[in-house]
Amino acid sequence: NDLNIVDIRSYNKLKEFLDYGSYNFIIINSINKFDVSADKIVNLCKKYPKISFIYITHSDKGGNYNLGKSSIGQDVDIEIKVEDKNAIMLKNRLSPIDVSSKTYKIM
Repeated sequence: NDLNIVDIRSYNKLKEFLDYGSYNFIIINSINKFDVSADKIVNLCKKYPKISFIYITHSDKGGNYNLGKSSIGQDVDIEIKVEDKNAIMLKNRLSPIDVSSKTYKIM
């Protein structure tokens, strides 16, 4: 029932935060500005399997991720692109049917 909003900008501080708390969800905005490799992010998810991690990345107008973090999209279960107030499902490994390119209007 609690919500904690913290400003953590390093991988080591995040690990310390996770070690001393009990969380269902962790949202990181923006992973592009978080100084950590995609491998460390994947290892973090493996170390804390009961936590759902939500990573928000930002891209340029050409759709390229900043700071070379595009490899993180290969390791996630669900990938959603938000564009012009629409959420477009790019990938969902958890769905029994193909939902790629399904669009949801964001109000």
